[in-house]
Amino acid sequence: MSVVRARTDAPHHVAGSTDSSNDGGGRGSPSALRLRRPSWRDRRLVVGAVLLLASTVLGARLLGAPDPGVAVWSARHDLPAGLGLRADDLELRRVHLDASAPRYVEASTSVPQGLVLARPVGSGELLPVSAVAPPSTPPDLRVVTVAVDRFHVADDLERGERVDVYVTPDAGQGSSTSRLLAADADVVDVMQDGGGFGGSGSSTGIAVAVPAAAVPLLVGGLGAGTVDIVRVSDGRR
Repeated sequence: MSVVRARTDAPHHVAGSTDSSNDGGGRGSPSALRLRRPSWRDRRLVVGAVLLLASTVLGARLLGAPDPGVAVWSARHDLPAGLGLRADDLELRRVHLDASAPRYVEASTSVPQGLVLARPVGSGELLPVSAVAPPSTPPDLRVVTVAVDRFHVADDLERGERVDVYVTPDAGQGSSTSRLLAADADVVDVMQDGGGFGGSGSSTGIAVAVPAAAVPLLVGGLGAGTVDIVRVSDGRR
């Protein structure tokens, strides 16, 4: 009985427990590491915030900037068929064309030299690729210069307008009825006479584009009498 009581009275020790006072090294438990909160004074945090702000502003500007469109040529004024294009005939315009952009002459460089219009192009109209013929393949038109005396043509006639060409036989030729030589012809150029037409300085050279088949009638009738150039009204004058 005495032995059993002695074992019961013995102190209990929990396995694995340690007492700092019994530690042979005399050291306590390791202290926990503390993480510092990021501060605005942290240089890396400031740089990251600046980069984020800059990318946000740049993205907003790119998304909000308007699309300038595609640069193409348009007619500055009415351009007749057969006209050789010059710099003052066209002006640059930026438009939104999407898939139809290849149908128009791109204004990536200066006005193309030597291009001839295969059909008329109205003032303000975008210049279609189909309306332009390169010099190697000119349209089936011929340009004829008609010498006309003063007061038989409008003083303010300009390139790009359309005219009818009439001839009235001189007196003594039997008939005085005017005859139509060319109808609705496009004016390609207007040349004031400096003495080249008859030397009087009172004539004007009107270059008109007409179909090739109409050239014999026009040229053959010019010497048959007095020539008159009649402007075809388009409702603007």
